[in-house]
Amino acid sequence: MRAAGWFINYKPNDDYLLPPSIYTPAAYDDVYELQYKCPEEGDLFDIIRARKSSRLNHLNKPWTLEELSVLLEEGLGLRGESRLVMKENKKEKIEFRMYPSGGSLYPIHVFLYINKLQSVQPGFYYYAVTEKKLYRIHKEIKDSDYEKLFPMSKYKLDQDNCDVLQSAFSLFFIADYYYAFNKYGKLSNKLCLLECGHMAQNLLLISTLLKKNSLPICGYFRDKVEHYLGLANDPYKFCHYSIIFG
Repeated sequence: MRAAGWFINYKPNDDYLLPPSIYTPAAYDDVYELQYKCPEEGDLFDIIRARKSSRLNHLNKPWTLEELSVLLEEGLGLRGESRLVMKENKKEKIEFRMYPSGGSLYPIHVFLYINKLQSVQPGFYYYAVTEKKLYRIHKEIKDSDYEKLFPMSKYKLDQDNCDVLQSAFSLFFIADYYYAFNKYGKLSNKLCLLECGHMAQNLLLISTLLKKNSLPICGYFRDKVEHYLGLANDPYKFCHYSIIFG
């Protein structure tokens, strides 16, 4: 019976669409190329042991654009391998990334609010993976509005865990269910949540390698985040997770 239930509820749909390989925001006012030199490699086991979540008030280490480039490209970027699939009688190339994704659909988009990053204008950004670029899609917001994105900084219930204003940037994982649901149906929500976790762990380990601090967090106001990202009226896109770095 369980096998029959799986076929009814969770069997992947063979007739599905692939998301576009390149996605550029419809509107943006600035763009930054991601360029960097690979850092010296550390011992993986030492990095895993050293990884820890820091409190908000300790997210105060400076970041450069080059360090952010290392974080994004080595954690979430393309890994240089691909495969061809047949869609509508033509071959389409899927480029693999640094983390697993159900059906290689990669439905999680990454947005950032850059607060204090050397030589980069503050504001909300979209990370274009295949283009290796950051697109600024929304201008800088007031400090008080940045604090209101997170309950811990808005309500200040813990004086050692309430200051988000010293952070370098916050990263938001946005799930796009348009293509994921088309193939996986009811299973797409679970797959998107798992993918956020795969991505987050890569980022946390790389930030540890860079000797930075980080705080993975589910305590954020989703409606406010989606408003600033221009997704408030999008029925397919939802903010599932966040990490604050500093």
